[in-house]
Amino acid sequence: DRCPYCGSHRMLAGGEVAELVDPNSIALMKIDEQDAYARFRKWLGKGILAPDDLSDRAGKLRLQPAYYPFWTFDGTLEIPWRCEVNEATSKNPRWVARNGTECELFDDVLVPGIKAQSLAEIASVEPFNLKDLVAFQPEYVAGWTALTYDRSLSDGSLAGRDRVMRKIRSTLAMRISNGREVRNVGYGAGSWSGMTFKHVLLPLWVGVYQYRGKDYRVLLNGQTGKVGGVKPRDVVKVVLVSVIAGILILMLLAVIVWLLMTFGGSSFSPASSTRYWLCCWLG
Repeated sequence: DRCPYCGSHRMLAGGEVAELVDPNSIALMKIDEQDAYARFRKWLGKGILAPDDLSDRAGKLRLQPAYYPFWTFDGTLEIPWRCEVNEATSKNPRWVARNGTECELFDDVLVPGIKAQSLAEIASVEPFNLKDLVAFQPEYVAGWTALTYDRSLSDGSLAGRDRVMRKIRSTLAMRISNGREVRNVGYGAGSWSGMTFKHVLLPLWVGVYQYRGKDYRVLLNGQTGKVGGVKPRDVVKVVLVSVIAGILILMLLAVIVWLLMTFGGSSFSPASSTRYWLCCWLG
């Protein structure tokens, strides 16, 4: 009545798959059951926003070990870009159009082979030591559960390309600016080349725990022992941290304004600068 690997109560009927890509490599499980539960309990006790009684009241923990399917992708992406670069100063800008091509060599971009596992969920227990993979042999999974992928190679390739594209776009402005101010950054579709893939099996402990009647998923990296997943949050702590952060931001802004008024050659008198600083303090 419950899937031991995702905690779901749903039962889905799946058709037979005519052809499957055999695993190329496998990372061997290095975390045993006792160590897995100990690491999970330690993880529960961390986090400033988690309830103080989480470690004591978390119950009905079920961790199940298995080898999960993943796709890894290597290749090259060339992405054309265009932008405007400020060739002068911020006070007297001179915007000049620039364009070019950025090249990204990517290696071992990891994509879950199970659709129910999101990239964010896997990222919480990364990195895996993909340089420690060994050639797959059926004997390695004897006595273990090994899951079959339900995300096809083509879908995995699209997800991998999207992950690479997001990464390069998040850093492209910094790469092309050379320390200068840029604006109106645009990107082309990009050109992919030299694409290769591997189907690998990676060890995970996956389970569910309960807190105040609600289920929370948890994962543990079977190679490194890193724990990830979802924790409940203490509402009082969240509000308190938000208030403190807001006060610190106001204090920082007040100090910056005071410094500008005092040493920035402003026409304001010291008295008016002090009044302005106090106004910032009062919100």
